[in-house]
Amino acid sequence: MVRVCTHLHHRSILIAHIATRRDDKHNISATHAYVHAHTRTSAQCANVMYRLTHNQLQKLKTKVFWLLIGTNDFSALQCSSDAVTAGNIAIVQQLQKLRPKARVVINSILPRDSAYMDLIRQTNKRLNCYAQQTENVDYFDATSIFYDDAKEELQHLPDELHPDAEGARAWGKQIVQRVEEILKE
Repeated sequence: MVRVCTHLHHRSILIAHIATRRDDKHNISATHAYVHAHTRTSAQCANVMYRLTHNQLQKLKTKVFWLLIGTNDFSALQCSSDAVTAGNIAIVQQLQKLRPKARVVINSILPRDSAYMDLIRQTNKRLNCYAQQTENVDYFDATSIFYDDAKEELQHLPDELHPDAEGARAWGKQIVQRVEEILKE
């Protein structure tokens, strides 16, 4: 069974949001799993790297990691597209080092208010290019769920950042479909 956890907010880092199973000792023993690390500050690439390099995944057995990180780096830290791309790549490389057989899916950075759209588009283009050239790394573009190109406006992002229930359901459905495809390969 694959189920999606779609609670995204500014104080969470969502690395992967796929169902987990626990054994009788409550240890995670999943075919696919999620890591949801809470921070007291905004979620940023550096926070994820800290957790990955400080044994946050020791007991986690997973086949698919779903990575969504970077938007807070633009706003809170005023990072460039280069910096956010490099942060995502460093996280992917660390995940591959920790779990060499796992597949990493880089979720596009979600659209947000117009001040960041050029940076987001540029970064997503780079992340897609990286994924195409890297073994066991995929890119998942969720932009069309949250941005209407014809109208050039956001949709399902009432605060111009976080998905509403309808957007989260549509996104979650596509994530589940993609993870199921990966697990069948």
